[in-house]
Amino acid sequence: MHTDHKYRINSCTVSDCAPTWSWKTGKAGFDDYDLWAVFRGSGRLFVGEDEFAVKPGVCMLLPPHKAIVGEHDASDPLLVMNVHFSVIDKEDFLEPYDVQQRFIEDTGLFEKLLDRVISFRYAQNDRDAEIWFGAVLSEFFSSRQMKNDEFYTDTHIACIREVCAKVNSDSANVPKLGEFAEEYGYSSAYLGKLFHKLMGISFSGYLLNSRIDKAKRLLRSTEAPISAIAEQLGYCDVCFFIKQFKGIVGLTPGKYRKQNSGSQM
Repeated sequence: MHTDHKYRINSCTVSDCAPTWSWKTGKAGFDDYDLWAVFRGSGRLFVGEDEFAVKPGVCMLLPPHKAIVGEHDASDPLLVMNVHFSVIDKEDFLEPYDVQQRFIEDTGLFEKLLDRVISFRYAQNDRDAEIWFGAVLSEFFSSRQMKNDEFYTDTHIACIREVCAKVNSDSANVPKLGEFAEEYGYSSAYLGKLFHKLMGISFSGYLLNSRIDKAKRLLRSTEAPISAIAEQLGYCDVCFFIKQFKGIVGLTPGKYRKQNSGSQM
């Protein structure tokens, strides 16, 4: 046991569930925590008296001593990665005695992090497995919490991912929310609400953060005039761009460039 770590991993696995899969822990549940992440399929978990729908992107932190029953759609079987762990440093860990359910937006990153944990664990390198598991838990706790009656279809998730990808692209003509809504067949109000629920931030807030990140990169890596950078990012008014940039970064674009000139990171 590594006493300098907050967590001790007891077991971990990847479960490509057969169509006949079901899960029953018994009334006493497990003695440890179980981080349970879904990457394919659809189903339900019953934890104590609570019911939770599960699909790709759903990750659950299941507490000890809770009876768990799981089932899935035989035509859409689950693929799950899970880690059983105990808490060593309880002072820095807010123990959730109730189930916590999070929506993982970047499932690719989360899967890679869990894969590192499992690979190191199987190689009997517990120290590195526990270090990577710390990153997994950090990603989990920083993700948006879901209510047990909240659920989104694959179409919803794919739509928001595509919107984010287009916002983050290098295109100077990022569509407005209304244009995205028209493209995907939603009203602006519905798409805005869906975006906020899945991303934890409004569309306008996400767009602003993306623009400022692009501006910072251009200021560090090019000598383009600030007015040209503002225009490239879709601003019609350079003064408004400077005001928004300073509001987010705490510096004007010119001062930021002087402090970070030549940095590519």
